[in-house]
Amino acid sequence: MSRRPAPLERLQLSAAALQRLLDAGAWLELRRRARALIRAAAAAGIDSAYLWWCLTAACDELGDSLAALNAVCRAARLDPAHPAIVRAFADTCEHARARLVAAPSRSRRVPALYEALSRLGETDADCHLALARHLLARGDRAEARRLVDAVLTLAPTHVAACALERRLAPRPRATAPRFSPDRPLFGVPTTASS
Repeated sequence: MSRRPAPLERLQLSAAALQRLLDAGAWLELRRRARALIRAAAAAGIDSAYLWWCLTAACDELGDSLAALNAVCRAARLDPAHPAIVRAFADTCEHARARLVAAPSRSRRVPALYEALSRLGETDADCHLALARHLLARGDRAEARRLVDAVLTLAPTHVAACALERRLAPRPRATAPRFSPDRPLFGVPTTASS
């Protein structure tokens, strides 16, 4: 009669299966199984940085930056010095920044992704400008202006910030040309001299 493996042994066997899914690039199945294993491990009183790291990889590859950032933060809290987790943190933040900048300005993901990166101290000038474009698309010119001004304070020649600043600048009102019959036009008197 064989004995039933203890929770830790079952977790180790399941972790090996996760590694195979990771190596195969089966991201949907990896995400599903990693979430299930995290729940099972939690029920047994176990919190595993490896499981969170696997979930990070799956979510990041599937383009779910918010879930990937949450997972990599959990992994980093459990094992902050592990090289794979440190690298995953850097990569996940880089991918999230790229997705934020590439997101359509009206996307509801923009503020949530910006907030998540901001909490981690991982925003850059392009992230600030992505949120400014989102705010401008929503009609919040004042807040968009504040972000653009902040970027230009730190990087006065930032090309995208300068372009967005021009979009935010008030348009000059059309006025009638200042013409007076007594005033010379292009240096030539407009009235006949006697």
